[in-house]
Amino acid sequence: MRFGNKQNDVFTVFLTIAFLFFFTSCDGGGNNTSSSQTSKEWGEAEMIETDDTGAADFPQIAMDDDGNAIAVWKQFDGSIFHIWAGYFDGATWGTAEIIEIEDNARNTDSPQIAMDDDGNAIAVWSQHDGFRYNIWANYFDGTDWGTAELIETDNSGNAELPQIVMDADGNAVAVWEQRDGTRNIRANYFDGATWGTAVTIETDDTGNAYSPQIDMDGEGNAIAVWSQFDGFNYNIWANYFDGTAWGTAEIIDTNNVGSAYSPQIAMNHDGNAVSVWEQHDSFRYNIWANNFILYDEDEEEVAEWGMGMSIEDENTGDAESPQIAMDDDGNAIAVWMQFDGFRYNIWANHFDGTAWGMAELIETVDYGNAYSPQIAMGDDGNAIAVWTQYDGFRYNIWVNHFDGTTWWGIAELIETVDTGNAESPQIAMDDDGNAIAVWTQFDGSQFSIYANRFE
Repeated sequence: MRFGNKQNDVFTVFLTIAFLFFFTSCDGGGNNTSSSQTSKEWGEAEMIETDDTGAADFPQIAMDDDGNAIAVWKQFDGSIFHIWAGYFDGATWGTAEIIEIEDNARNTDSPQIAMDDDGNAIAVWSQHDGFRYNIWANYFDGTDWGTAELIETDNSGNAELPQIVMDADGNAVAVWEQRDGTRNIRANYFDGATWGTAVTIETDDTGNAYSPQIDMDGEGNAIAVWSQFDGFNYNIWANYFDGTAWGTAEIIDTNNVGSAYSPQIAMNHDGNAVSVWEQHDSFRYNIWANNFILYDEDEEEVAEWGMGMSIEDENTGDAESPQIAMDDDGNAIAVWMQFDGFRYNIWANHFDGTAWGMAELIETVDYGNAYSPQIAMGDDGNAIAVWTQYDGFRYNIWVNHFDGTTWWGIAELIETVDTGNAESPQIAMDDDGNAIAVWTQFDGSQFSIYANRFE
């Protein structure tokens, strides 16, 4: 939709290089690193796919409670893109394999992965059939992948950009964009054994709906959010799934200041949730949030959204690309990229289950623009943010850790392959605070998928 001004990168390096010693010898913001964080450390980055036929892109990662993980990505074979997956058994990565239908001769795109507590997983992606894009899925039983299957049958137009989430018992919900003359949001439910019938979960046909996201609690309830045009502005909509049926979609950005885009949603085991998005105020893009409460203080089910509010007040430039993660106690962290007049930085804010704190800068090495933040959170409130940052020569992968209470640590580089740009990072975290980051990196001849472990 909108991207940072990468033309500023080299210029910014020369503006800030005089301050390099300062920023690399202290935390630049009074932050500390907790003992719980320093007991774990990042390892060495490694390539997790070895197919040299073509470029690999769009990596995604999911972990179970035991530290096992699955990464998925799309990879070019010289003529089309295939969907690949690699399995991590808690110690080593296995051999990557193609998980779409055999003898596929059509392009695939936008893979996503979700995993339950027992190591079962579901991957979804968009795949062309010669006429349009459809949504496909494949199930991993903890040991082997099954046979890919089509999970939507509306043949009126392209189905794209799927998202998938699983609960602890292996139930799952997938959502995606689909055209039927306009662009709608559709969903399908997996009951642990079979997929149901895809349904439309928004009924406001005044304008196109985009960018669906989904999360799920411990009881099989789920919330989907998306951006939708009403004829004047884009609004953020949400719909609640009670484990059996979808409710009525509703607008959750209540400020009416301008168009809202790029929603994200995080939900804890108790059914509470937080959504974040970027919204224009006629001058710039800001980061907004709203929280969803399933039960009130009297433990009565209310299933209601609050009032949207801005969670950043740095008015020098646009704030974009928010991400959100939540722990079981209802704490949440949002991260985003924000322009300061010279470069894009990575910012964060903490939600303590009741109120948001003050937004803070979590990267302090001002080599160049920082982009594409992602966030993962453990059950104890520890969190890790990951992003891409320019160093004057190429893009690198950086991380920072939140200690579960107050402090962010010092940002650090987690990849050291100096052959080319590293981009599109993703991160997943298990209940013990171990994490895996994946990204795509140029190795001198093509883009490959790399990973690093925090344990």
